[in-house]
Amino acid sequence: MRILLFTASIAALIAVTMTTEAAQRKRSRGAVTSRASDISNSLPNVDVQEAPKYLGFSVEPELDAKGEDLEFQQAIAAQLSLLDYVPDYRVEHFRWISDELVVPIQGWRGRIVSADPIADGACITVRVVPIAGIGTKDHTLEHYLYVDGRLTYIASDGTATRGVTTFN
Repeated sequence: MRILLFTASIAALIAVTMTTEAAQRKRSRGAVTSRASDISNSLPNVDVQEAPKYLGFSVEPELDAKGEDLEFQQAIAAQLSLLDYVPDYRVEHFRWISDELVVPIQGWRGRIVSADPIADGACITVRVVPIAGIGTKDHTLEHYLYVDGRLTYIASDGTATRGVTTFN
């Protein structure tokens, strides 16, 4: 009986994921938002009452970063983690998790995917995924400008890979 209930629950979850994934693809094709904002002195724009066990934003450098690149990325990652800036695009992009699955997002995990040097700084791209009670391939790419010790949020874009990942 337990196996039957478990199987039915998984089937329902898959059905919800499949029906909402097509709708999300239509909405997110070409979805890019760009609104530059200096985040160096910002406070998190997340309602911490909404997620009682809010874990913040944890950012790590690229896996293959070495030497000076690693040191630079560690400093940027630490600053992003400390600032805990959550762009509106990220909140909207992952809203399906709390709205459709009724699973609270407890925080965010990010990994720097590029830190391209420019005059007086760098363009930083961070891949961000939610910390929730589910696994998902869905993520956003967030772009920041680092100049003279200040981080500025530039833009975000998302993927159309919405859905739950199951593990056996």
